[in-house]
Amino acid sequence: MPRTSRTSRPLLALSALAAAGLLAACSSGTSEPAAATTSTTGASTETSTTTTTTTTDSAAPVNAPVVSGVLKDTSGKEVGTVEIRAAAEGSAPTSAGDSGTTESVTSSATSSTSTTSATSATSANPATAPNGMEVRVVARGLPAGFHGLHVHSVGKCEPNSPDPTDTTKMGDFLSAGGHLAGGGADHPDHAGDLPSLEIGQDGTASLVTVTSRLTPDLFTGSKGTSLIVHAMPDNYANIPTRYAGTGADAESKKAGDAGARIACAVLAKP
Repeated sequence: MPRTSRTSRPLLALSALAAAGLLAACSSGTSEPAAATTSTTGASTETSTTTTTTTTDSAAPVNAPVVSGVLKDTSGKEVGTVEIRAAAEGSAPTSAGDSGTTESVTSSATSSTSTTSATSATSANPATAPNGMEVRVVARGLPAGFHGLHVHSVGKCEPNSPDPTDTTKMGDFLSAGGHLAGGGADHPDHAGDLPSLEIGQDGTASLVTVTSRLTPDLFTGSKGTSLIVHAMPDNYANIPTRYAGTGADAESKKAGDAGARIACAVLAKP
């Protein structure tokens, strides 16, 4: 019994020391995570603040499209996209002769994206569009060359459909009606008259144009709106040698002799 008693005392002492060490280690371990937690919390707070600042930046919401749509050809195949938004400050339109008060840029998709990204960084007001409206069109799979491009007064894109003004007349996308805000004005002075879209040899195109004729309220009507790509170039009803002294004929005053409608996009709020 005495031997057992002597042997157990050192073991109890060692156990006590070990327990003390564990407690110290636990205590030390707790303080480090606490510091880390504080540090992490601080970093988290700082990140959250930065994120909030970024998401509330005015450039993102105010430059969102007023209307957008998907271009489809007469077979229903998707051939591009359309976005119309309030133009940013510094993008005010300039005169472009008979094509109206528009300033356009036609180029490859890459350079066009670069140009428009810089523009979108500044502010714009989607409700009033004091700097005009910016129209962006990206197309693919269409015939090479220049094609008339117009915003139309009805939000329909129906192949082999009747003309709303003459239901006996049938044709692709005729249900889209005439040019937007065309009453009392001849081509190229309609609000929906835009620069021609140039399709490259590879069948693609990218166009950005700013016009003061389009305003946000023109896209709020009950009939909707659409964007049409025509088969031929728009002559803007300006061919003096053809018209002699009599002026442009009725067909030229409608759409600049741009011909059949080969692609259409119904424009709607995103």
